[in-house]
Amino acid sequence: MAKLKSGEIRRLTAHLKKQTNDVEQLNFIEDELSGEEATEFIREPEILSYFTESEIKIDFEESKWRLRIIRYTHLRMIQRGISRDTIIKLFKRFIEFCRKNNEVIIVGAYK
Repeated sequence: MAKLKSGEIRRLTAHLKKQTNDVEQLNFIEDELSGEEATEFIREPEILSYFTESEIKIDFEESKWRLRIIRYTHLRMIQRGISRDTIIKLFKRFIEFCRKNNEVIIVGAYK
């Protein structure tokens, strides 16, 4: 059980305001996000439903990658202020690191 930082609450609330006009629901969620059990609350299906799954396609050198962003990851990206562009840059750096160190990346159904 832990609280969220004020910046995290602000980013999540701003996203949620774009997703719904239900003032009562928004007030309830904002209260929960500000509470002592906020880290537990953000794992609940009722809040995850406001975040979408998506796929990021990355063409890097001779490889094509598809990164699947699940609802919980989307929530965490917004919570921490991490953009899709940042995810792409980090993934490309990861690929470069693996190639420089002769690490093999096994393609699979990773999420």
